[in-house]
Amino acid sequence: SESVCRFALSTNSLRSARHLYLRLTHPVFLCVAYLHFSSSAAPIGGGVSKMAAAGHAHNEHTANPVAALPAGAAPRQLSRLDRVILEIVETEQTYVRDLKSIVEDYLGCIIDCGALPLKPEQVSSLFCNIEDIYEFNSDLLEDLERSPDAAAIAECFVEQFCLHGGMFSPCLLCPRSSVAVLRDCMKNGSLVRFFQERQATLNHSLPLETYLLKPVQRILKYHLLLQELSKHIDKSDPGYEVVEDAIVTMTAVAWYINDMKRKQEHAVRLQVGHTERDGLTRQIVRPGDWTEHLLVNL
Repeated sequence: SESVCRFALSTNSLRSARHLYLRLTHPVFLCVAYLHFSSSAAPIGGGVSKMAAAGHAHNEHTANPVAALPAGAAPRQLSRLDRVILEIVETEQTYVRDLKSIVEDYLGCIIDCGALPLKPEQVSSLFCNIEDIYEFNSDLLEDLERSPDAAAIAECFVEQFCLHGGMFSPCLLCPRSSVAVLRDCMKNGSLVRFFQERQATLNHSLPLETYLLKPVQRILKYHLLLQELSKHIDKSDPGYEVVEDAIVTMTAVAWYINDMKRKQEHAVRLQVGHTERDGLTRQIVRPGDWTEHLLVNL
């Protein structure tokens, strides 16, 4: 890990960050190492880091339209930057509401019901660490809503994912396994009725299966939203480099997730290949001779 950190401290570009990522086992290490570099890049003799230098300047060009607008005030005309900030915050609000519904309206209801033909391990596989993700994104949303400008918005992602990004490892592999468990559950009539009744009661247009895919879909969108944010900030703005840091961080997370997805898909293909080969071979045991086996390829 020491050599990785030394390498990280010499990294200051997206391209280099990708090479750094390839040497890491988790994006959290990239985030922390990159932040170490950012802070160490301050001028000697009372210099400050890029995030501190940004100062979260609260002005008409970069102010968060959600945080800056007083309650009950008439909405002002939004700039393109304002619209991007608004999209980040409002889509996060929607996402957190969806997570809350999974935790309270599905998982909570299953636990309270108790009489459903579901084993504890099935419930665990179905919802994975969704409660932790809900708590994480609730905290992230609070930070985003309080952020006064684009630089502060970007800093939320860097800080939160450096501190807590590790919790997303289980969810990377969970969507496929969760959906598989759910589809297996749907073979049971009483469970089919339960999930259909839940969906109707909640007035959800989409089934639970769609909601279980939302965490990995959302986390893969963050770097795209931040890239859009950077397009509307002048490069001379002190907050620009903070946004670039956030893009590097969230792009590394996206690389990690896609890499894990490829590895999982490769493992599934190997498993399917083994299963098919095993299906082409059957073992015939000769009557009266249990010590001799004849393998016949069909």
